[in-house]
Amino acid sequence: MKLRNEFIKRRHKRLIVRFLSTWLVLFTINQAFVIPLFLSVFFLYLNEPKSQIGLELERLAEYKKETNSEPFSLSEINSSEANNLVLTTSSSYLELRRRHIGMIVAEKKPRRRLLLPFPIGLWTVFGVDPEGDEDTGQRVILSDWETRRVCAYIAKQEGGCFDFAASFFSDALIYVFWISTIVFYVRRQKRKKIAETTTLERLSRFRDACLAFRDRTGRFPTTLNELGVEETAEFRDAFYRREFLCLSSLNVGVIGATSKPWRAPWGFGRRTYVALEDGSIVTVRGRRAVDFFYDVLWAAERWKNVGRFYLSTSRLQFTERELKIGRVLRIDRFLTFAFLTVVFLTPTILVTIYFGGGGVTPRYVWGICLAFGFSICLFLGIIPLPIVGFYTFIAHSVWGWI
Repeated sequence: MKLRNEFIKRRHKRLIVRFLSTWLVLFTINQAFVIPLFLSVFFLYLNEPKSQIGLELERLAEYKKETNSEPFSLSEINSSEANNLVLTTSSSYLELRRRHIGMIVAEKKPRRRLLLPFPIGLWTVFGVDPEGDEDTGQRVILSDWETRRVCAYIAKQEGGCFDFAASFFSDALIYVFWISTIVFYVRRQKRKKIAETTTLERLSRFRDACLAFRDRTGRFPTTLNELGVEETAEFRDAFYRREFLCLSSLNVGVIGATSKPWRAPWGFGRRTYVALEDGSIVTVRGRRAVDFFYDVLWAAERWKNVGRFYLSTSRLQFTERELKIGRVLRIDRFLTFAFLTVVFLTPTILVTIYFGGGGVTPRYVWGICLAFGFSICLFLGIIPLPIVGFYTFIAHSVWGWI
């Protein structure tokens, strides 16, 4: 019973530590995106409900009403945005006004959609006379190419620093980064696949040596030294250069295995190789299956006759004996179910209590959906932004929809 409790503690402790460490990694990665989004939404609301272009259009309208004349530049109306916006009513901007009907005020510099390169990396906004109470007087140029043309034209008229050709330099760097990342990933996965194939070939030779040793002595070897191998390099995995494990003394139906698992090529799952007493080699796939295998080895070192592994339909199966591992697995499933139930149902229960007694209304359905989304965000280590603010920011500053 004591060892069984130790087995349960070991397994659950590792599960908790792995979950917390994974959550912290996800949390850290997400904050690199979420914190800027928080700040962007915060500053976006500082400029709402009137954007800067909308304010400049109002100032222009007031200036024309007071003086009955057209200003030549935004500096003439003492605009604080004269360095960022340009008045395009003069004859030198006739070409722009022909391409973009009604343009009055335009941004001098383009906006960038985070790390997206050409042809969707840049966009810009210009102002026109509002049409009706609902019109903000803002128009968006979604075309990356046209955005660069407009900003280059403005820079030519105003003596600005925006250069059409030079603006592609950062896009080239972004393409180099992403292409390098893809090439690095592909080459790494190919090397991992080669290492996996090499490890399997070495384990096959190790298995053959163990079977030959059994034919000579009537038993399997318990150490590599018993095989009489002077150079053990060929009996090491190609990932960590660690010697294969001799496991016949544990009486679990396994004669050898790799000492540590590795991540599968082109994926994130865990893998390890196991050689059974009948001479077959099984690839154990998935973190749960791999952890279970090494947990059984840990228990077998401390408590004999824990159970035996066998091959069934190309998969590693286990028959328990003294150690009731099936009970442990059922406890694992119960705890996992209880944890996920608390995480995902608590916000839903709170929404139900808040809207309780009102029946199934649209507000209740939306509340349930938002509560479930909130639970997913928490589970993935994401700080959920205010829903309206988040999508306003995405629409306004990332995709260019206004």
